[in-house]
Amino acid sequence: MLDWPLYLGLLTALAIGFLLGRSKLGDSESTSSSELDQNYFTGLNYLLNEQPDKAVDAFVQALEVNSDTLETHLALGNLLRRRGEVDKAVRIHQNLLARPGLSLEQVHRAQYELALDYVKSGLFDRAEELLKLLVKKEGPYKIDGLKQLLEIYQDEKEWLLGLDVLKKLSGTRFSRHYEKWSPIKAHFFCELAESCLSEGDFAGASEYLQKALVSDRNSVRALILQGQIDIYTGSAAKGLQRLQKVAGAYEDYTAEVLPHILNVYRKQSGLGDCIQYLMSLNKRVHNPDVFVAIADLIAKDRGSLAAAEFVTAEAARSPTVVGLQRLLDYYISFSEGKAYEYLSSLKKVMDNMVVAQSNYQCSSCGFNARSLHWLCPSCKTWGSFKFKKAVFIGEG
Repeated sequence: MLDWPLYLGLLTALAIGFLLGRSKLGDSESTSSSELDQNYFTGLNYLLNEQPDKAVDAFVQALEVNSDTLETHLALGNLLRRRGEVDKAVRIHQNLLARPGLSLEQVHRAQYELALDYVKSGLFDRAEELLKLLVKKEGPYKIDGLKQLLEIYQDEKEWLLGLDVLKKLSGTRFSRHYEKWSPIKAHFFCELAESCLSEGDFAGASEYLQKALVSDRNSVRALILQGQIDIYTGSAAKGLQRLQKVAGAYEDYTAEVLPHILNVYRKQSGLGDCIQYLMSLNKRVHNPDVFVAIADLIAKDRGSLAAAEFVTAEAARSPTVVGLQRLLDYYISFSEGKAYEYLSSLKKVMDNMVVAQSNYQCSSCGFNARSLHWLCPSCKTWGSFKFKKAVFIGEG
């Protein structure tokens, strides 16, 4: 089936080449004019016979590279890359670089477009080589080149190389770009810290986390990781303080730190202290995991009926699917006969609703997920995931 956008793009390019060529050749240059005519109609024939590969070759031959036609070459190359025809885009951009007479700025632009082709095709080594050449030179593509290099290192998980690029992008602490890039720099340090943790290197991880907090003193991720390290390495009180700070001040991440906070209380305090802390937290944040945790502790301390009474009161104030699901658990535990059967059937429906529910959403592109991602899998934005308030019934 004919790809009409590509067809029209190639046809337009050939037509421009034909007209520009004729206007420059003049009547006296009949031989060159004849060659141009032949290339144009050959390319048109390939298009009509659905042979875009050969049409691209004809286009390259028909359309001379100069200041008048450069934009046409670049536009067609971009069209091909966007449509996934990367090999054809590469041929066009390589043809541009092989032609003499381009200005230095035009060469840099062609190099940048070719690097984008390589990135699109997954040839990161070739793209990196071109981009490194571009970023060494002052010009309009230096910053764009650095950004592309950063994306490559991010995809390849080359965090140290990425930090070198971020240093160039952000400049000093007093530069106007510092605040834009410093949070991303903190995430790169956190990635390095997590690599250290996977190898049991707690000292190395803490060192990277300190650098993360220097880059971004409000790095929630660094606070969470350092709090977990403190707890694991015997500084439970210090770690608990960090995680409680996150739970109270950064509502979007309360659910992430809550299990660690509960573990500390289980080991060092009684149920009463833990319930008291959670009751206080529940007044400040709107996260169903908090009052569910309270209900579970009440059930252990005073039984399922007391827990059900608490959840009923909470559900009246802020009804949630998770809260109603837990309420059914308690009612089922002290029901029997037909009531048990009916409540169990309703519980299955609620369970399916909870399973289908996404708890987090990217504030940049709207991507939904069940669990927290520090880097959005869709738009590649750092720190954009927020807890979805829509899990509260009647909101959203």
